[in-house]
Parts: sequence; structure tokens; C-alpha cells
Amino acid sequence: MEDVEGLLKVSKLNDDDFQVLLPQVLEKILERQEDDLIATLEGTGIDRTTTGTSSDVNNLNRDYKHAFAALSTLILEIVKSGAKIDLDAENEDTEISKILRDSPISMAPDRIASIFEAIGRESLDLEKRLCECSNTLNFDKVVDVQWRMDYQIRSSITGKLNEPVYYVKLKTLNEKNKPGPDATFQCSLQQLEDLVQQLQDAQKQVERILTN
Repeated sequence: MEDVEGLLKVSKLNDDDFQVLLPQVLEKILERQEDDLIATLEGTGIDRTTTGTSSDVNNLNRDYKHAFAALSTLILEIVKSGAKIDLDAENEDTEISKILRDSPISMAPDRIASIFEAIGRESLDLEKRLCECSNTLNFDKVVDVQWRMDYQIRSSITGKLNEPVYYVKLKTLNEKNKPGPDATFQCSLQQLEDLVQQLQDAQKQVERILTN
């Protein structure tokens, strides 16, 4: 759950705006309406008027887009995780609900309950929609990793460094089992360790889903 800023926007919406936005997000995920996002927001009843400049209006639109996207991602994360839906009022049963309650998001317990209750009402359709999306995504598969380590002795910006830098190349196959484009990047030791940790976390998440 990386979009903390977007979830903060969801958390800070007033109750009326949130109660309008939540069903609209579900409708969009389930493809029950085809309007674009701005038209969706304009049709929700959310008061997006402002007495400020055009920049203020644009910022407000971006905030609602961000909240819409973050709430959509959150709902899909909950469905993918197989989190228990019939939660109590304090929502103490899932890791996701704890993250939402804690700082910096600090979402109100009743708002978290509303999200889980809405998912519960649409759980079968959401799971079906998630499977449909998964079946239509043809990402290239990573089949090999090549890497080398060099030492960056000096930087034109920071001066003397003497730090290791890693050059990584990911070899891929497309959906036809033919070589796809290589993905290449360079990173520091800390960035490489972070990448390995995230891959291990992703593997554990997949294993949890498969065993449920």
C-alpha cells in the first residue's frame, strides 16, 4: 500500500463526499458506468466549487482524481489479499485496516468499516472482475537476471564517492514465448536491497493468495 498521500485525501474527505465517492469507485471498477473520471466526479454531487483561482480548481480536481485512484487501488488490494470482510466496528482483524487506522493515514474506524462493508456487498462481482483483469494482462515474464558491480569513484555533483553501483539487466519473454525487450537500470546497494525485499514481499503475498 504505497499511495499514502492518496489515502490521506480519502481520509480527509468529509462524510457526505466520502459516501458519494465510495459507490462511484465500485461502479467504475465493476464497469457499470463508462463516464470518464471528471464526468464521474461532476455527477457524484461532490461540491468541488471554489472561490479561488483556476489553479485552485485544477488542484481540487487533481485531489479528487488522486482520492478516486487511491480508493480504487485500496479496494483491489483488499480483494486480492482475501481479507476478512465481516469485521467488527474497530476493524482489528486485518493488516490493511491497521495500516489505515495508524498514522499517517489515521482513517476513522467507521470509514474503514464502510469500505469493508461495501466490498462485502460486492465481493463476488469484485473477485470475478479481478480474475477477468488478470486474464487480460499479458505482461512479459522475467526469465533471467544479469548484473555487474562497479565502483563510482567520483560524482560531478557530490565529489568523492567510492561507492558501489550495480548495473542490472532483466531478460524477458513475451506472451508468445519470444524474447522481449530487456529492462536495464542502475542502482545503489541500498536500492538493490530494497528491490530484493519488495520482491520477497511480493512472493509471500502470492503464496498467501494461492494457499487461501
